[in-house]
Amino acid sequence: MKTKISIIAVLTLLIMGCTGKVSNDAFLAQPPEYYNALLQDGWTSFEAGRYSQAVEEFSLAAEREATMPEVYLGLGWSSYRNNALENGRSYFGSAIAFSFLDTTSGDSIVIESTAGLAGIALAAGEYEDAISYVDEVLTGDPAFAFTHDATVNTDALKRIKAIASYYLGDFATAYQQVLDLDLTVTGVIPVLANGFNNAVATATGTTSFDGIATVKVPVSHKLVLVSSVATQNTTYEIKSVADGGNTFSVFGNPALAAGDSVRADYYYTNDFGKFLSDLVAIIE
Repeated sequence: MKTKISIIAVLTLLIMGCTGKVSNDAFLAQPPEYYNALLQDGWTSFEAGRYSQAVEEFSLAAEREATMPEVYLGLGWSSYRNNALENGRSYFGSAIAFSFLDTTSGDSIVIESTAGLAGIALAAGEYEDAISYVDEVLTGDPAFAFTHDATVNTDALKRIKAIASYYLGDFATAYQQVLDLDLTVTGVIPVLANGFNNAVATATGTTSFDGIATVKVPVSHKLVLVSSVATQNTTYEIKSVADGGNTFSVFGNPALAAGDSVRADYYYTNDFGKFLSDLVAIIE
């Protein structure tokens, strides 16, 4: 009899324990309003620079609504700012993957996630990816500004592109970002041909099989950037620039022949080594 009572007591405790657990789970499964409150708490912490706390609050929100993209946007940015780059990368991926579920803000969530991925790629030394992400954001929103941090904007993204381009050895693109940011590198001199009658460069010849022509400027002009090349009737595509040299190549129809003159807008320096030092000092 005592054995039977003991078994019943144990079963009662087990049932009560299970009942309590189910009750706790039900309590944790709060309605959407509680998710919204946690989401707002997360953004409040993020904007105040409390990134670890923001991660905790966004994580709690994600437990309530596991497929809402904005919570992963918050986790991505908070993790990135907390120097957890791979976590940030993963969360941004989730935000983009679930963005279609948010019919109101889905597009902006994709853009703001991609901006975060640009920063992570730069920090990880993935320079080509960083440039690709920046271009994607600025194509989608040329006046981009992150909703929860106004310093993450078009100018910040152009700096990312400038730094990434510099470390890829694409100094012309890096300098173009400097121009776009209205910054100045000492010792860089512009040559801007005003009107098609002002020929400032001369073709030295064309490679017969691809139509690409080499063009030269005065030998003392160490090229930084060539921004446009044209004749009276044709605008040419700039294919390459000899950094610190005095030649560049172009493509167009009709192809340039040796001795042809073109109007070229370009920037040069007399000391290319100093230019590189000054450039990186400005963009970083």
